[in-house]
Amino acid sequence: MITDGSRLMPVDCICQHNADGELIPLRIRIRDDDGEYQSYTIHECRQLDLNPGQLTPEKVDPTIYDLVYECHVNDFGRDRKFRLYYNLRSTTHLWKINKTFASQEHKDGKTCNSVDIKR
Repeated sequence: MITDGSRLMPVDCICQHNADGELIPLRIRIRDDDGEYQSYTIHECRQLDLNPGQLTPEKVDPTIYDLVYECHVNDFGRDRKFRLYYNLRSTTHLWKINKTFASQEHKDGKTCNSVDIKR
């Protein structure tokens, strides 16, 4: 499981599995600060290649069983970047996102290596 999951909240996610078994997130739906659902189509996504013990910019320490994606969505003409988390061994099959995404814009910053996902 992801350590320090208190920084994350569950989100609805529509994803696809390609022929190679790769998991690709396509859309997310979150509840904003007002309790309203907001839906976003992911227009760019890449799976981050993290080393054991390497923290994400949100100070989350994923395990070897976690998939971490860096995603971009268009929010009323503004490009927003966030990280989306999925635990392969979880029995609940939850997708999670940083809690601050619903209320504030993330700043760009590349601290992790990445693997491009081709759709």
